[in-house]
Amino acid sequence: MFKRKELPVKTSDTPSLAAMASAASAPQALTKEPENNNVAPLPGPADATTIPANCVIIGEISASGDIHVNGTVEGKVRSDQTIFLLSQGKVSGEVNADKIVVNGVLTGLCSGREVEINASGLLDGTLECDTLSINKKGRFYGISRPLSGGDESDIKKPVDTLSTGSLTHIPESFLKPKEPSTAQES
Repeated sequence: MFKRKELPVKTSDTPSLAAMASAASAPQALTKEPENNNVAPLPGPADATTIPANCVIIGEISASGDIHVNGTVEGKVRSDQTIFLLSQGKVSGEVNADKIVVNGVLTGLCSGREVEINASGLLDGTLECDTLSINKKGRFYGISRPLSGGDESDIKKPVDTLSTGSLTHIPESFLKPKEPSTAQES
């Protein structure tokens, strides 16, 4: 009843079967796809835990590998290796790792064997470490003490001059003015 009309086939426009077979078996030139410059590469290896800039975490984070913080964390962050607080990263709470690199803002307790505060980094709080490196544009406000622990009495605490009042004991040698020495006459 209804039939399709078949279009006449022109032989000059259609490639031959031999030409199609040779084109399929010939290796094609590799073309390089254009690079997308808008996408920033991840700052570390694929096994690192990354907290992106648009993420807010309230609670605890614990990892055996590296942690890259570019978002906001309120709570505890712990790693067996390195914690990288990137330029947009903010941590309010406790940070504990073997190595801590601060490029963002860290407020609270920072405890690690090695701590680096880079040019855009700010650490405000208590710092416990064995090795500390602060870039001349980096900022640190707070108290620093050694990680190895030791005795609390070994740590020198600043003297509060307003609450001290007066000294209770002054050695007499400080109270007596020194007499000028005279040469012996012969």
